[in-house]
Amino acid sequence: MNIIVRTFGGKTVARPDTTWDRKSEDFFPPESVQSLSCVPILTGRVSKTGKCVSGRFAGRYFDVIGFGALLYPENFIDGSPEGFAMASCLDHSTYIPTPFFQKVTLGQEDNWFKLCCGDKVLFEGNMFTEKQLEKAVSEVTQTTYIRIGDIVALELSEHIPLVKREDGIVQVSATWCERQIMDFKVIF
Repeated sequence: MNIIVRTFGGKTVARPDTTWDRKSEDFFPPESVQSLSCVPILTGRVSKTGKCVSGRFAGRYFDVIGFGALLYPENFIDGSPEGFAMASCLDHSTYIPTPFFQKVTLGQEDNWFKLCCGDKVLFEGNMFTEKQLEKAVSEVTQTTYIRIGDIVALELSEHIPLVKREDGIVQVSATWCERQIMDFKVIF
């Protein structure tokens, strides 16, 4: 099982399943991490295997949706391909809470996704559509074979600074459909 990410910049990368945190457990960065950024994501769980999926049929390839956040150790991202690969492999840095939601929850004005760090809102929005995820599925399958159980994650923004080592502990939380879906601490 992989987490296939369509980055905000339009690239496709994969995160191993060891990065997935389903239960919003507290995150303890290793000593080598000096600062973290986060990126809000819209996700779809793959329900059908495929490669080179047409946008017209992409909706058939995922059955449920979710929201979450990717954590990136910014000091790993030094411009080298290895640096970004290291940043994408950090254990427990992919927060995709379960259970997932039905696709029908997308596109409804009352359903807001809000990602916060303490009292500060990092990202919020409500106009997410199934079409956005269908496009992401179609794009990632141009280079990656998706399998049942994989997660396709669409980044919704650029990297947002989250915390530096000297800041100590921060609380990260998120809501969707007026329901808290994530609540964890980053503890340096």
